[in-house]
Amino acid sequence: MTIIEKKKRIKNLIDNIPEDNLDEIFSIIQELTSKDEKRKSILLNLLKEEKTLFKKLAQ
Repeated sequence: MTIIEKKKRIKNLIDNIPEDNLDEIFSIIQELTSKDEKRKSILLNLLKEEKTLFKKLAQ
């Protein structure tokens, strides 16, 4: 399944969620998004801090 197909599938699933569950689903999606941002931040910090190490490994 391609990324576009997955996104369309997720949108369809969201459209079919009962209104009672929208708050819960919203919280779950926000949590996933924030975790991803934290991971990106950690990785970028690691790359900056260990720049020389990665250069040596690349050689």
